[in-house]
Amino acid sequence: AAPLAVFVAAAQLMRPKRGEVLPLFLLMAPAAPFAIALVMMAIYSVPWRIPISWHIGMIASVILLALALGRHQLNALRLDICDICRTGPWRFSVPGVVMAAVVFGLLGLILFQALTMPVMENDSVEYLAVAREIFRAGTLDVYPLTKSTPSGMYGPSSHPPALHMLLIWGYSWFGVENFMPSRALAAFCVVGMISLLAAGLFRHGMLAIAGAVAIVLSTPAYVLLLVGYHVDGLRIMAVAGVIVAMARVIATPDVRTGVLAGIWLGCAA
Repeated sequence: AAPLAVFVAAAQLMRPKRGEVLPLFLLMAPAAPFAIALVMMAIYSVPWRIPISWHIGMIASVILLALALGRHQLNALRLDICDICRTGPWRFSVPGVVMAAVVFGLLGLILFQALTMPVMENDSVEYLAVAREIFRAGTLDVYPLTKSTPSGMYGPSSHPPALHMLLIWGYSWFGVENFMPSRALAAFCVVGMISLLAAGLFRHGMLAIAGAVAIVLSTPAYVLLLVGYHVDGLRIMAVAGVIVAMARVIATPDVRTGVLAGIWLGCAA
């Protein structure tokens, strides 16, 4: 629901025409984790501790309010998707079938690994441990950890705690002993990257999108970052968002498009 809420907010700003709604959704939906992280950072920055149930309630209320106010935008998105399904390039062709098989095969393999691989690399274990400490303390005052915890864990960090806040959001649902927050985030990063590639190459057709997706998903270094639950999967998605948004600004140089690019620049920062 969060990607839809982010899209609704962007659509309220951009007022896209028929045929422009789906590309806007593909561009802005991947920004949802950054919006959640921002809200969680605000919650954990207040001087008093807010109950976990309030975290879920506040974010869920914002999402539901955005969806309720964005009925027209969501209906326009549905119509755009229906138009693509009716008139899109779905004709049978050998290159198209081969490319689709490659893309779905790679995507299925990566998602399977992201949702089942053990969390054992030093960086990913540190992210989970530091997020657990922040979650238990109920405040960002303990971040970064400049001294070891009673368990001996020492987790300094050189970047803003966006990833940690997303893990904490997951802990609010699954508990601190569950690895699902890291797994779900890795899966979202790969889907979000595909969404951004589709947004950037939307006018060039399905074959171009499938080719770009196949190249990215077959890059070993990128796949290892995802299935290793590194922060870099989120960073790469943010940088890709900036690139696609800036390309949109160059093609359509106006204030509203500039604001969208600015949002993605903020996410990447």
